[in-house]
Amino acid sequence: MINLLDISIVIVDTLDHSKALDVLIKSSKQINFGEILFFTDKKPRKLSKKIKFQEIKTITSIYDYSEFIINKLPDFIQTKFCLIIQTDGFVTNPKQWKDEFYNYDYIGAPWPTDKIWIDQQKTEFKLAYNNILTKKLTPVGNGGFTLRSLKLMKAAQKLTRPMLDYPEDNYICVYNREHFEEKGFKFPSIEIALKFSIENKIKGFPYDLEDSFGCHGKMNEEVIEYQKKVIKTTRWSSKVKRIIFGIDEELPIVPILKNKIKSFIKKNRFNRNYLFDKHKNHINKNTVIGVANKDLLIDIIIPIIKKDIDKLDNVVNSLIRNIQHKIDKIYIVSSRSAVVLEYCNNNPICIFKDEEEVVGFPKKDIKYYFNEKDRSGWLYQQFIKLNGDEITSKTNFLVCDADTIFMKPIFFKDLNGCNYLDFSDEFHAPYHKTYEKLTGLKHRYEVSFVSHYMFFETSILKEMKKHIEKHTNLTFKNSIISLIPTKENSYFSEYETYANYSLQKQPKTHKLRYWFNISINKRKDTIETLIERYKKNYKSISFHSYNE
Repeated sequence: MINLLDISIVIVDTLDHSKALDVLIKSSKQINFGEILFFTDKKPRKLSKKIKFQEIKTITSIYDYSEFIINKLPDFIQTKFCLIIQTDGFVTNPKQWKDEFYNYDYIGAPWPTDKIWIDQQKTEFKLAYNNILTKKLTPVGNGGFTLRSLKLMKAAQKLTRPMLDYPEDNYICVYNREHFEEKGFKFPSIEIALKFSIENKIKGFPYDLEDSFGCHGKMNEEVIEYQKKVIKTTRWSSKVKRIIFGIDEELPIVPILKNKIKSFIKKNRFNRNYLFDKHKNHINKNTVIGVANKDLLIDIIIPIIKKDIDKLDNVVNSLIRNIQHKIDKIYIVSSRSAVVLEYCNNNPICIFKDEEEVVGFPKKDIKYYFNEKDRSGWLYQQFIKLNGDEITSKTNFLVCDADTIFMKPIFFKDLNGCNYLDFSDEFHAPYHKTYEKLTGLKHRYEVSFVSHYMFFETSILKEMKKHIEKHTNLTFKNSIISLIPTKENSYFSEYETYANYSLQKQPKTHKLRYWFNISINKRKDTIETLIERYKKNYKSISFHSYNE
């Protein structure tokens, strides 16, 4: 048994209570910590006397988590150091502990320094991170498994720089790194950091998970597989393994959740991540589902703002080339501009629609701010999409975001009349809560439908809006506006709302399908070059502004 009485081991998690408790127990199995602290929103039924439970508000975003770690956690720590773990970052090799770790105020797995990784990051982070590297400060920072001195935690708590929506490890190790260095706080070399934790392979340094005290990884498959060997959680019967491991795109979601494993899920505290990962990893990318209804006549709606106009031609051409239904019209919805009007005049299939006429009021009438950032436009474009039933008279229409391009043939309704809903890698709890407030219905589906495009059944959309108005006694737009929060960056999703309502009201006419989308930084390559590079493994590609 290793004595680390100067360290409190901590996990803060309100999403996966069972796994959080599992990794906390496993991480402290061969180690005597000063304290073992579990911060969550629901006290587990069975809790060891060694573990101290502290109830907190439900964490709904990375911002909530980071704000708690920086501003609140230090007040609970009674030891000189704190070891923060997560459900994907924990102690894997207790015997690899080194007392030299005590010499530093912050130790986490090193971040990569190669240009490819850096270019994939947000612009603000990229600039600050490159500044760190230029000044030869070690790129140590991964917060998912970290040892921190209480002295540094208290100092971070007093920082005057606004947190905005920075992840807490970025906040400490990138945006405020020079401040901490100047104050004398110590960060380790890459060699020492790798002895403590591994997440990514770092060029020029050995990579051996067995030689590290712990590891962290959400994207690194090798780390994930290693962690599975270290911690084995839920046990599965062979019958359930066949159901989950063999799940494919042809299987409707309702029979899966209701008839096959509903009771098993409840009994075993089955979690969303497990279902999502197994669904995602076991479907065949080349599977053909049903037969496309190529005689179906649809319209397409593309809301667009100034920053995406340069991509419009690529988006339209990709739709014409890959949508396996007959396209009648493509409506381009935006504010009036000479560029958009000229484009529509030169493309007979494209029709311009003024966004204010579609929504019924100007964007300035919405007052939605978060951390002094205007989020009104983000909400306004969702109203455009949800007014699609007033733009088109077709029984079905497709809405596509103006920064997303299809790279392979795709259809959304088959010859049996079944509609396909693509699910994504997103997960944002506030969307679920807003859905329940708007509809009075329970959010049931454990995957996200925030997929940058959506195939709408016009009649279902009309029914959904009437349902919301009846439940709230407000127009559907005012219902959504009335729920605008003061402390949340994103609270409503038109795609999430429509997909969940459709699945609950007409489950037999809908099937789920994984989206196979990649979101990337344009860098210096042309869109055509990037499409050629990625179309083998993905169905669509997105060029979001926060990636550029």
